[in-house]
Amino acid sequence: MRIVRPTTLLLAILLAGGWPSPAAAQQERAISLEDALRLSESQSEAVRIAQAGVLRARGQHLQARSAYLPQVGASFTYTRTLASQFSALADAG
Repeated sequence: MRIVRPTTLLLAILLAGGWPSPAAAQQERAISLEDALRLSESQSEAVRIAQAGVLRARGQHLQARSAYLPQVGASFTYTRTLASQFSALADAG
């Protein structure tokens, strides 16, 4: 008679599906398509990354489009000239 090791026996049980998986332990429930989409949007990292990419693309589009619009700028310069101590000599001469 052949002796079966405990690890071999455990491996055979696991492969045969004798060990309950966490997914099988949870009860299944039916949800609507709208609920499934809402749930996937709120919990999916890939969806959030894609939404950030769309937001970035919109910003880049707006930035590129603004190059074709007229640019408005304003500046103001003020120069104050103080009376020089030699201004009286220039006026007299």
